[in-house]
Amino acid sequence: MIARGGQLFLRMSNNVQHRTIKPWITQVIQGGSCINTDYSSYARLPE
Repeated sequence: MIARGGQLFLRMSNNVQHRTIKPWITQVIQGGSCINTDYSSYARLPE
């Protein structure tokens, strides 16, 4: 991991389809935040 400053949110899920993860991501992540991931489901999230 690389320390970038700010807060970290971690949630493990067996189902990482876009329709499953979008609701809890949009509740926790502030608009305009940078998300670093290796999974494509995050690519379709709103800015």
